[in-house]
Amino acid sequence: MESKISKFCLGLIIIGIFLGMIGFAAGVEPYYKSTDFQYVKICYSPELIIDSLTADISNPVIDQTINFKVVINETNGYKTNATSVYYYLDDIQKGTISVGYLNKSSVPKTFTLQCPSAGSHNVKVKVDPDDKTKECIETNNEKTITITCSKKPTGASCTNNDECESGKCYGGICKPGAYCTSDAECVNGYCEGNECKTKKGNGMPCTSNNQCNTSFCNNNFCCASGTCCGSNQDCPSNKPICTNSQCNPCTSNEQCDSTKYCENGECKQKKNNDESCSAAKECLSNYCIHNICRATETFCGDNYCDTGETATCPVDCGCKSNENCSPNQICNTTSHQCIDLTCPEGQQAQNHACVAIAGYCTSNDACAGNESCVTNKCTILTCSVGQQAQNHQCVAIAGYCTSNENCASNQICNTTSHQCESAQSGGLGGIPFVLIVIVVVIVVILILIAILWKKPSKLSVIANPTEIPADGKSASTIVITIKNLFGKAISVKSETSVTLSTTLGNIANQTTISKDSTSATAVLTSSTTPGTAKVSVVASIGATQEGMLPKEASSIGGIGAKIPKISGGKKTLTGGVEVTFTQVTTKRYCMHCGALMMSEKDPCPRCGKLPPSGVDTKNCPNCNAVIPITAKFCRMCGAGQQK
Repeated sequence: MESKISKFCLGLIIIGIFLGMIGFAAGVEPYYKSTDFQYVKICYSPELIIDSLTADISNPVIDQTINFKVVINETNGYKTNATSVYYYLDDIQKGTISVGYLNKSSVPKTFTLQCPSAGSHNVKVKVDPDDKTKECIETNNEKTITITCSKKPTGASCTNNDECESGKCYGGICKPGAYCTSDAECVNGYCEGNECKTKKGNGMPCTSNNQCNTSFCNNNFCCASGTCCGSNQDCPSNKPICTNSQCNPCTSNEQCDSTKYCENGECKQKKNNDESCSAAKECLSNYCIHNICRATETFCGDNYCDTGETATCPVDCGCKSNENCSPNQICNTTSHQCIDLTCPEGQQAQNHACVAIAGYCTSNDACAGNESCVTNKCTILTCSVGQQAQNHQCVAIAGYCTSNENCASNQICNTTSHQCESAQSGGLGGIPFVLIVIVVVIVVILILIAILWKKPSKLSVIANPTEIPADGKSASTIVITIKNLFGKAISVKSETSVTLSTTLGNIANQTTISKDSTSATAVLTSSTTPGTAKVSVVASIGATQEGMLPKEASSIGGIGAKIPKISGGKKTLTGGVEVTFTQVTTKRYCMHCGALMMSEKDPCPRCGKLPPSGVDTKNCPNCNAVIPITAKFCRMCGAGQQK
């Protein structure tokens, strides 16, 4: 009995101790009081934690795919609701993983990410982000690790320089650090063979300026800037002239560019009109009038020269020398006005003087012995076979022959030198057998040549000019010529029709080569559309064009050979030529001869003269344009002016 009482008392003591270790507060859950008298919350809910987050690659590179593994665990022994795991890259959500029910168990899940760029990046996972499961502790549901992405090695694919370790992405491939395509890509170096190389010091061999530290390579060796050169462009402004590979000061204006002048050994930039000057060499116009650069020397400051003015009198309002006038004028040193040259017959104005017209004549005496004076021009004589030019006329060549008939009875004709020679004994009738064979061969060749000489072989088509404005009215003359195999023009034996066509512009579709003529002409008129006109020509030659040889050809060598007519149908010859229609631009007329000129053409292509100069003007009575008073034709409309 005493034992039972003792056990009962002991139980009461234990219960009392337990109850003494539990505290209660209104509205809150109970807490354990530990043996060290600390309160601990009593929890009857699931507890989700992330055990681990790992990556399968420790040193990934840009764009490489990384596999991650996350382990989720329930540690409190209570069943969770179905939930999810979110994963983030640099705090940006990249995806979601579904997680089922857990109860005192763990589950692994995987996901993949790509390295976005070089450097460190944070990868974070968070379980139950939507709080679908009530937990004892809600602050231990996530884990973060850091991955470091490296740039791509040489040979890897790339899209920009930032992706490559070398910083050089070319053609979608990472290239070595020294790779280059231009000097600009090399720091303090130059690019050669797609490789950056260090620039060279003075005295080292080189092939171009960019290889040298000084940017000067002369005679295949690097040298200091301003001390050696290959051209004036290599020299500094204070020593602008390259002489014997050395930079030197200038000594004359001629050594400088046309836009510069030499002063104190330096080529200085010439000045524009209306800027101050002290000498003509300082001006782009080369005219310094009253210490001001002017466009022309005829600038009229105050109509007379003042004492102390820089200009040499008299230059204010007139000419000082012939150089101030047009080539066909001279300067009157009294009135200081340009006047037109009047040249005698056979001479023309040129460079301010009357000079003889090349080839001009009034009689044969002014021409060479092989020329004659035709329409005031020395023309070379064209003599027939067996003749030569002598004393301005064609005369027979002494002893010339084409056959034995032209020689004495005791002579034969040398068909090579065309001279009569003494006949040698032997052969036929005293003619050597070998000579007979040679004559026969020559006769056969001449017969073949005679046949081909008269036979039309090709059609020559020439346009003059080959370039005309596309204005709908300019024309080019098309010349159609019948030629033999040797390129010699031959006449037709009967009227021959020629058919023409063009791809651009207008041309008569039919013309005729008259009997006994060698050619015919047609006119191609331009269209208003620029381009190339392709003119096609077709001619049909009748069989009668090829007939009997001339009498002289039939008796060559005294053999009396006769060539029969060659029969057959018509022979068709074709040819063509191209003419360019140029874009019509602003035009003007020569004020000397009235010829139509393109504004870019100067001087006049017909008379060779430059536009007249002078400050005095008048108005064209036809179009009212303002023109120089000496103009004979209006430059705008081409109308002749009253004298």
